[in-house]
Amino acid sequence: MCIVGAGAAGIYAANYFHTMGIKDYIVCEASERLGGRVRTDKDGIEIGGEFVHGEGSLLSKLLKRIGAKTRLAFDWEQETGIQFYHKGQFLDSNSKIIKELNETLENMLDTDKLKEPNDVSFKDYLEQNNKSKDITSLVDARLAKTNGTDNDKQSVLGHTLEDETWPFGVKNFQLEKGYSMTQVIDYLVKPLEKNHIWRNYTVHTIDYTNPSKIVINDGEIICDYVIVTVPISILKQRNTPFGLTFNPPLPKDKAIAIDQMLGMDAGHKVHLYFKKPVWGRTISDKHSVVIITDHPLITQMWFPGTTQTKDGLYVVNGFSTGSATVSAKGVCDQHAIESFRDLLAKMYGHDRNNDGFVRGHVFDWKRDAPTVFGAYSYSKVTKGQRWDGQNHPRNVLARSIDKRVFFAGEGTSLHAFATIQGGLESGETAARQVLGAMQNEHMRSRL
Repeated sequence: MCIVGAGAAGIYAANYFHTMGIKDYIVCEASERLGGRVRTDKDGIEIGGEFVHGEGSLLSKLLKRIGAKTRLAFDWEQETGIQFYHKGQFLDSNSKIIKELNETLENMLDTDKLKEPNDVSFKDYLEQNNKSKDITSLVDARLAKTNGTDNDKQSVLGHTLEDETWPFGVKNFQLEKGYSMTQVIDYLVKPLEKNHIWRNYTVHTIDYTNPSKIVINDGEIICDYVIVTVPISILKQRNTPFGLTFNPPLPKDKAIAIDQMLGMDAGHKVHLYFKKPVWGRTISDKHSVVIITDHPLITQMWFPGTTQTKDGLYVVNGFSTGSATVSAKGVCDQHAIESFRDLLAKMYGHDRNNDGFVRGHVFDWKRDAPTVFGAYSYSKVTKGQRWDGQNHPRNVLARSIDKRVFFAGEGTSLHAFATIQGGLESGETAARQVLGAMQNEHMRSRL
């Protein structure tokens, strides 16, 4: 069997096969690096997935298995660990406009709307309900950007259904200093035989025309089963350096799910390093996330669990997705870094010329990771498509083709999309499905 992609889903599937004693597999990874959107720099700062969302997930269990320690970062329901910075002022959950924001989100994402036949975007909903520009900008920074996109692209019905299926609770955790998400990938990779992982090998074509075999890259690989774990952004591509073409073309419902109903925009992190914490005492363990409406490139600010690096510097992360990214704006890294420094000086009232700044770093997941080409998936606003559990595009994408071509990755996870655990769990699900298909085939061969 062949696993296409060595992100969280692909690596977990490979580890699962290894655990089950199956060694007849290969993992094809288009880049040199393993882990996909799990990426940690030399200082232990997460360039990719950073939060452990909820409790009791497969990711949580793996972190416990390797002895990693976490701390509570923020809780959306209790509104702890969260601040808002709007129109030059810090706001907490007790402010009038934040109460209005929470009421607006509750009404917008009411599950009764799943009965409605027509979908709308966040933007359309807010306009139809005469919400102010203040509320609109707060919804964009708080939820649309968290989802990886903008108000005018995000589906109300799609997100409502996804939110309804989330099983892990509202608490969010970060790793303590000395631990990283990459350690999870390393743990899963460690028992695998090196010759089972093909780095710098791009799968361009998957031909499943022949019912007895699957032909990859014009015969370079012949296998019985394939698990496709590449991101939605790569599935959308065809004749590009990392694009993927299927023969015969994917079934119509999958093509619609990929091309029309699921999106994947840019996402970036801007890390700034200082000799001192310029944010002073305003940020504590209960203020790990700041939602920002006043900046074109920074819509959220995160204070990592490893706020102080190995060399004694202090780091803050400026996060954004969709249209508020360096790749979408077409601006250079230095502009983003200096602009973020200006924002911090405005927010915390310090002298920018004496802020102890040492260096900055920008990583844009669309510009700097061509084998990923984006942040993570979201449900696009659609016209005339059904939104229900069975026909949600994520579930449509997750279904196998003839129990031979399987799909995994966070984009296939209805309840844990856009998360590391969504990738891990989908990899396990696909691997289990392959084993089931193998067992059924074995039983038929004995009849």
